[in-house]
Amino acid sequence: MRRLAFLLALALALLPCAALADMQRGSRGDDVIELQTLLQDTGWLFEEPDGVFGGHTEAALKQFQAFAGLPQTGVADDETVEALKRSWSSLFGRPYGGDPAYEAYTDPAPCRVLTDGDTIVLDYCAEHMDLLERADTAYRTDDPAAWRSVTDMWAEAADALYAEWIECAAPEEKLAVLSACSAWKALVDRQRAALEAAYPLEGMYVEFQMAQLIRVHVVELCGMRALRIGQ
Repeated sequence: MRRLAFLLALALALLPCAALADMQRGSRGDDVIELQTLLQDTGWLFEEPDGVFGGHTEAALKQFQAFAGLPQTGVADDETVEALKRSWSSLFGRPYGGDPAYEAYTDPAPCRVLTDGDTIVLDYCAEHMDLLERADTAYRTDDPAAWRSVTDMWAEAADALYAEWIECAAPEEKLAVLSACSAWKALVDRQRAALEAAYPLEGMYVEFQMAQLIRVHVVELCGMRALRIGQ
C-alpha cells in the first residue's frame, strides 16, 4: 500500500504545473514569492522571499540564467522558470509542484535512479531521505559552515557505502573496489579545485555543487548495494 501511494503521489506530481507569469524588476505578489523561494531553495538567493522583485532577486535570477545557459535578461520568463523547476527537482530528488507533504515510501528498499522521459528523479531510501531533509534545513540558512556540513554529510554517506562494499567484497574483487573508491575521491578533489578556481568568492555555491555531485553518487552506490545483496 505504501508503494502504491507513493506511485500515485509521483504520478500526480508529474502532471504539468501552471507556469508562473513573466516577472521582472518591480513585479509583486504571490508569483514573485514562489520565484524567490525557488531561487532560495536552489542556492541563488540568500534572503527570505518577500514578494517584491527587487535588485537582489534580479541579480540572483541573472546568475541562474548564466549557469543554465540562458540569456541573462533578469526576466523570469517561462523558459527560465521551467529551468529553475528542473534544478529544484534535481536537488530535492522529486518533481517540483507536488504535495509539500510528499514523502518517499519507507519500505526497506534502496535508493534508485528513476527516469521519466528526459527527467531524472532520485528515489531515496529512508536513511538517505533523512539526510536530504537535513540538507534542506541547512540550505535555508545563510551560514557557509552549514552548507559545508551538507557536503561533509553526503561525503560521509558515500564513505560508509564504500567501506561496506569493500568489507563484503570477495577477495578477488577488493582491489577493484578500492580502486573505484580512490578514483571517486580523486574526482571529488578535482571537481572542488575546479569550482574553487572558477568561483573564488562564492563558497556557498561551491558547496552546493559539491553536495549535489556527491549526493547523486550516494544514490547510485545505494542502488548498487541492493544488486549486491540480491534485493
